[in-house]
Amino acid sequence: MAKIIVEGWRFLPHSFAAVNQFQCLELLKRPRFQLFHRDAAYWNKRWTPTFGLLDKTRETALRNLPAPDENTPPDAILRMACPFAFEPHPRHRTITFATCEFGQLSPEVLAAPLAGNTGPGDVSTIITPSNWSREGLIRSGLPAERIHIVPHGIDPDIFHPPTDDERAALRKAFGWENRFIFLHVSAMTPNKGIPALLGALCQVGRQAPRAHLVLKGLDTLYQSTRSLNESLSSLPPGTHDAIRARVAYTSGSLSFREIANLYKAADAYVAPYLGEGFNLPVLEAAACGLPVICTSGGPTDDFTTDAFRRAIRSRIAISREPGKPETRYLAPDAAHLAELMIDLIDNEDWRAGARLAGPRHVLGHYTWKHCIDKLEPLLLESS
Repeated sequence: MAKIIVEGWRFLPHSFAAVNQFQCLELLKRPRFQLFHRDAAYWNKRWTPTFGLLDKTRETALRNLPAPDENTPPDAILRMACPFAFEPHPRHRTITFATCEFGQLSPEVLAAPLAGNTGPGDVSTIITPSNWSREGLIRSGLPAERIHIVPHGIDPDIFHPPTDDERAALRKAFGWENRFIFLHVSAMTPNKGIPALLGALCQVGRQAPRAHLVLKGLDTLYQSTRSLNESLSSLPPGTHDAIRARVAYTSGSLSFREIANLYKAADAYVAPYLGEGFNLPVLEAAACGLPVICTSGGPTDDFTTDAFRRAIRSRIAISREPGKPETRYLAPDAAHLAELMIDLIDNEDWRAGARLAGPRHVLGHYTWKHCIDKLEPLLLESS
């Protein structure tokens, strides 16, 4: 039996914590592993644990993970937190999870500076969830041969298509009847493309009176409301008033099942992001049967297909500031985004096909079982 020490975040509505928790729950199902957990310090000292994100059974299983036995050496250490620590443990096999959103790692996400001549023997095995992120890690100076892609997944017990009756009941409860709901779930930070989304909504509303946008932020971890207000203030004069009645916003903490209910009740998911390591909400939305609109050229290219995704044209932009790493990001075409949103409203047949194709694709390739199937040999064999 392989002894694995996981060092990461738990009980937090953050993507890193979600990934860590679902990976742990899947590892617990595999008898060849004995799992231990060491809580890593939260990124922000103001963050506090949030309970009830999962059902009681799963949360109890996570609570009951034993702390490492210092007298029994592990077979591997899996690091699932930030800042990223790439230096390998001197005695134990080490795997470090890391993501790169903007083409190169910034100093604040590094536990220690990367040396200019970093070689394979100087860093742990690295896992990252997408090709876009892997390219950024390589550009940051990490050796390509040490970086493996392990995509994220979904729990099909939580993220799955609703029945017609369930969907109708949710839409009635949310007050979404007779509306076409575009949904977006994020921290509302600049990389999410909120100004482009709001601008596109203004154009869409002129042609599609039923179009509404629901935004789900998270003020318990981020300043989501402040970020959204900054995005609104950046719009041209008059645009804010034009879309005010079309935008609904909430920033409270919801359980994974409550988030899934948003996906199940909406009509489409839209993510005009500038930079992401993976973009887990896009995968979750597709698993629940939502057609998705997302930026082309980034990590979502890895796990979406044309059968359920409309890709926003984009170009790679580069920002260089003195004394800072080069920032490489995607610049989505805002006009094309508006076109895609209008087309999606009008194309009921395509939406119906997407509602079948998305869940089929995700269930076949991107559950947490698939994720751990890729991670398992690295835990057992990496050095």
